[in-house]
Order: sequence, then structure tokens, then C-alpha cells
Amino acid sequence: MRPRAKSADAERIQPSYKEESLRSYELMYMLDPGLDEDSSKALVGRIEDLMTKQGVEIQSTEPWGKRRLAYSIKGHWEGNYVLSQLKASSHAISEMERRLRVTDGVLRFLTVRIDEEQAKLERRREREAAKEKARRERRGVRPPRAPEDRDDYQGLRDDEMIAGEEMDR
Repeated sequence: MRPRAKSADAERIQPSYKEESLRSYELMYMLDPGLDEDSSKALVGRIEDLMTKQGVEIQSTEPWGKRRLAYSIKGHWEGNYVLSQLKASSHAISEMERRLRVTDGVLRFLTVRIDEEQAKLERRREREAAKEKARRERRGVRPPRAPEDRDDYQGLRDDEMIAGEEMDR
């Protein structure tokens, strides 16, 4: 039996992971506390090598050190935490997570996409600012000026300025 030739449509339907956009992620993983410092650094290096081979751009890696856990994980009450900031495609992240699951010395990990959260936060701030502006316009109240723009600003809070004025009298 001859293998069928791929049609042009079949090639277009299949996703190309290389063309997929890179998104920002945070990866928090917990290492076995029984590992000494050199072994922990070597394991973090191995994990970073795995990530770069998958096409993940590592922006920063920050070891948090040993922390006490709220409950026992695989018989351990402590874990060595490491936080990494990444840029990667979703395919690369899923492959990285698959490999982390089978890596000895990694107790737990959590990957969070942060660009979506940042966009949500910005949209929320914009909505709240627009609501505040509309509310002020309805009431006829001027928008607040920055404290630095005021003539009487001396680096004091409003209540301190009032208290100071009362004391001068």
C-alpha cells in the first residue's frame, strides 16, 4: 500500500508551533530539600537546559531558598523554591511541564501565564478611571491635582498640613 500524499489543505490545518507567539509565564518549582546546594544548582541548570532546548526564553531565575510547607509533599515538610520568568509558546510550556513531572528532585511546580493577568489589570484600571472621571463630571468636581502641583505642598499629607496650620494660630 502506498502512503497518501499530503494535500496543501492538510498542511495549512496543522498548527505550526514555531509561528506561535511567545507569551510571558512564571514558573515556580519546588526542589527536594534533601539535595545539597551544589546538587540543587546542578538540577536548576539541568531544568534551564531543558527549557532552552524546548525554545523557552528564560528572562530571570530567582532561587527563593528553603521554605516550610503547609502540608507534607512526598514526605517532605520543606522545599527549595525557585521562581523563573519565561517567554514561550504554549506547546513549549506543555512539553516543559511534561518533563518536569518526571524529573527526579522536583516535588511540585506551577506555571502561570502572566501577560493575560497584566492585560486584565490594565483594562480594570482603565474602566475604574473612566468611571471615576464620569462620576466627577456628573458632580461637577474638578479632578484632583497631584500633590506636587499644589503651591502649599511641602511633602506633608493633607491632615498634617491642617494640623500644622491649626498649631500656627
